[in-house]
Amino acid sequence: MKKIFIFYLLFSGIVSGRQIVVPTDKLRTIQSGIDAAQMGDTVVVKPGIYHESIKMSIIPRPNSGGGPGITLASFYIYHRDADYIGKTIIQGLSGKPAIKIEQFMYNVYHTLLGFSIENSSSGLALLEAKVHLENMVFKNNEKAVGASITVLTMKNVLICQNSQALRNYSVHQVLENVVIIDNKESISTVDFGRITLKNCTIANNHSPIQFNYYRSRLECYNSILWNKSAVEIAFLYDQQWELEVADSCFFGNSCVKNGFSGISFVIGKPPIMWLTGNL
Repeated sequence: MKKIFIFYLLFSGIVSGRQIVVPTDKLRTIQSGIDAAQMGDTVVVKPGIYHESIKMSIIPRPNSGGGPGITLASFYIYHRDADYIGKTIIQGLSGKPAIKIEQFMYNVYHTLLGFSIENSSSGLALLEAKVHLENMVFKNNEKAVGASITVLTMKNVLICQNSQALRNYSVHQVLENVVIIDNKESISTVDFGRITLKNCTIANNHSPIQFNYYRSRLECYNSILWNKSAVEIAFLYDQQWELEVADSCFFGNSCVKNGFSGISFVIGKPPIMWLTGNL
């Protein structure tokens, strides 16, 4: 029966490469499992509360062209039972992120699946990386997710009760079925930030989505923006960047508090495409 189950996992596309389960007698921490992993491997974490600050970085083999890096997953990967998300909790050590991923622009992408990240100074810190988050919860962190020069995708993620939800520099992020609620700060992005929202709810936060400086882009489809702030989206610029502004907004089938007037600009006015079905 065990052989049949492993065969199913490998050939159904749930798991590729080797599986490394932690903790064990030999691999007592999540970090030890990460350190033992190679490209394409999956590190599966047993339910529990883990007080660790995990670092993920992997150098691809020469001429490999990159590809899948490491998948870090809870037992959710086996059973697709959401209870495992709340039962597998990572809390970063004092003053350190729970998980830090530095990939330095190698063409490698990592996946995090099925965890709660709580009570950390920084939940997830990303530098020059490609990362996919799926079925995750970020709660009660100083900063839930911080990223720089990164490609970030999220699906089925809850970000709640953090001081900062997403704070990014030059990041391309696609959020699908993501709920960002009850945070002090929702999304703040600086320089060349591009955000795509699909079926997302960003509500009851104390600040709007903020674009700082220039060349930013927001696409919002089938989503709700309804926060405690005076506006929902704020484009903020220093005067010196006025000639560099090249921003744009797209809205389709979305509900934005105060509608079109819920968008504010300090300098200029980037093009806004207010498509059909908006409220």
